[in-house]
Amino acid sequence: MLIIVALVVVILILRFLLPAGTPRIRMRGRGDPAKAIAKLEEMGPPPYRGDWQAKTITERKYVGRFGGEVHGSRIGAFGLVFWNVAFSREYGFMDRINVFRGIFDSMKLLWPQLLTVDLFRSVPEFKIPVYMMEGRFDHEVPSEIAERYFAAIQAPSKELIWFEKSAHMVNSEEKEEFNRILADRIRPSIVK
Repeated sequence: MLIIVALVVVILILRFLLPAGTPRIRMRGRGDPAKAIAKLEEMGPPPYRGDWQAKTITERKYVGRFGGEVHGSRIGAFGLVFWNVAFSREYGFMDRINVFRGIFDSMKLLWPQLLTVDLFRSVPEFKIPVYMMEGRFDHEVPSEIAERYFAAIQAPSKELIWFEKSAHMVNSEEKEEFNRILADRIRPSIVK
């Protein structure tokens, strides 16, 4: 059993984490942008009607394929998330399975509620310091909207921290810088 699991892990690593210069990925490319645009236009703007989950997954697939989930990636965040979960010392076998179950189950349960939330109206003010850490190329949660929300909120202090080489996964894409900012800048300002 362990050999089969190890083999599956190796296959997934090779499939999703090969450098962008390898012939397989270069040949596959990012897909046809015109096809992606046509599909997205056919679905209409969010919030999606009908099979909203399939449409959201399709949208996110294109966001990932064109670098808006992991900057410069042609495959999105799955490989990065898989790698981090599979090789984390903090997860047991069932934890690893449950991470992915949680991603899909939470989408089914929480997404419809999230579509009704307007943070600009419901949370215009904080009584605590606010730090937003944003990837400049994030199109999963568009950085432009995060920047507008940051400008609109009131807080005793607030800081918008940009990661210039990241999209949605700043804690993995620029791991060292992310951890340095948490340890050297944010933690000292909130721990007395």
